Amino acid sequence: MEEVGTHLGPALAFLDMAPEELAGVTEIAQLLGVAKVSAQRYVNRDDFPEPVAVLAGGRVWRRQDVLEWGERTLPLPRPGRPRKESG
Repeated sequence: MEEVGTHLGPALAFLDMAPEELAGVTEIAQLLGVAKVSAQRYVNRDDFPEPVAVLAGGRVWRRQDVLEWGERTLPLPRPGRPRKESG
C-alpha cells in the first residue's frame, strides 16, 4: 500500500505537514516577536522564504523556514542616520 502523501509532489507537500509546522502572518509575528504589520512587511521581502501554499485564508510558510530566516536576518538595520558614538 502506498504511503499517504508520497504521490503528492512538491506543490502539495505541505499536506503532509502537521498544522503546528505551518505559520500564517499572525503566527509569524508571534514566532519573531514582532507586530503583525512588521510580519506582513517581512513576508513581502525578496529574501523571505517562499510560502508552501496559498490558501483561501492567505499564504502559509514552514515555521522552520521562518525561524531560520529570522536567525539569519533579524534584527533588521534601522533606517536613517547612524547613531553618534558617545565619547
